[in-house]
Amino acid sequence: MSEAARGPQEVLAKVVLMGLSGSGKATVLRHMARRHAHDSVRVGEVAGGAVYRTEFYWPEMLADGRRLRVRLFALSGRPVFNAVSELLLSGCDGLVFMIDVRPERLVEAQEAFRAMIFNAGRNGRDLKAMPLVLQYHHAGEWPEFDLERMDGWLGIAPGMVERLTTRFPGAEDAVCAGVERVLTRIAREACPRQEMMEA
Repeated sequence: MSEAARGPQEVLAKVVLMGLSGSGKATVLRHMARRHAHDSVRVGEVAGGAVYRTEFYWPEMLADGRRLRVRLFALSGRPVFNAVSELLLSGCDGLVFMIDVRPERLVEAQEAFRAMIFNAGRNGRDLKAMPLVLQYHHAGEWPEFDLERMDGWLGIAPGMVERLTTRFPGAEDAVCAGVERVLTRIAREACPRQEMMEA
């Protein structure tokens, strides 16, 4: 977690939910807030959209006895300025990109995914090294949905990115799975990287 702030008792990690407007980012953030932050959600208005934020401690202790404090962000709506997305990606330690797989939204989803890759590169973020999950939504409403075919269409090489499928409405565990997988990896990798920095 090269970008995470560290202290004697905790590690701070920033995780971002990105994707098209209406793909469920704010819903996932609210579910995470309900599970871990007593429903505490802050909303800041930006031109054409809103930034949702919640903060909480990951329930599992790190291997060295410290705690992982999480700041989770989601960008909703259609912000006028690309700089909003770039600001969220800056200093990001983990990312969940949500894709609505309904046929009428696929072209937009592809464009949004490519824009995210471009913005990450502009901020010096290596997505291959970062905990990243692609969360495909509404797969149950598309009987012809094929995970490998979708990966290929988006330009994702086999095994390059962890991905899962969920649907709305759905069980809270499934809806939160993408964020929780990212946080599990961040927690697992925090201590070994800290030992390397101190060596």
